[in-house]
Amino acid sequence: MIAVGTKVIGDWGAGIPLSYGTIASIANYVVEVVWDDLTPGYYRISEIGGDYYSETSNKIGIYEDRRRS
Repeated sequence: MIAVGTKVIGDWGAGIPLSYGTIASIANYVVEVVWDDLTPGYYRISEIGGDYYSETSNKIGIYEDRRRS
């Protein structure tokens, strides 16, 4: 479940390293993710997928990181 404090992984594809972050706020169906390098990002709730480690679909995108929660 997406909530403030949820840990997330950003998989950008193309050999770019994974990003790790935490959801800092949710307002009007938009989540603010603060990545571990302190860069904020804003995404629609619908863009956050299920658990990164259990999904079998294309990994590119933003997923919950239940291993770090």
